[in-house]
Amino acid sequence: MVIYLNKTMFKPKNEKPAWQLIYDAICDLPVGEVISLDKLSEIIDGDIARYRSCIYRARKELAKTNKKYLVVERGVGYRLVDGVLQLNHAENRHESAERQIKMANFEAVNIDVKKMTLAERQRWSEFMVWNGNALHAMSKQAEQVAKFQEVTSDMVSEQLAKLKGQMDEYSKKMEELQQKLE
Repeated sequence: MVIYLNKTMFKPKNEKPAWQLIYDAICDLPVGEVISLDKLSEIIDGDIARYRSCIYRARKELAKTNKKYLVVERGVGYRLVDGVLQLNHAENRHESAERQIKMANFEAVNIDVKKMTLAERQRWSEFMVWNGNALHAMSKQAEQVAKFQEVTSDMVSEQLAKLKGQMDEYSKKMEELQQKLE
């Protein structure tokens, strides 16, 4: 049986895909700008609530090419961020992922393995190994972040001590110069 499809059946609504329209509209906006859901719907000429995937694709492209990111402004739209705010968003994702992995581990540990077939036990065992590796990797990463923070904190303390020493020297020189002027 041969099925013929109409060639215009999957023709895009616009010349560009919806994600590209969104990307083009927001890539040059300043950081901090809020793009409303209504504006996004207007850009794609459709209901943005039905086509969220185009926002996600535009956000990904924006992050790769412009080092900016779209974060949700609940009930309003999306805010364009970079730097620390983008890092905060990434950290929130990390925390969410860690909670999800811990919950998956809790669920998997509390399974009655006796009722499983051999194939199901094998699958369960592989999952437990993978999940354990994920938890281990996350704890190692947390240790590395803590170590990095400690090292940078020490570096900042050293720099501050040097600056304080320089300021003290400058203060002494200023006092000497003032005494000479008097």
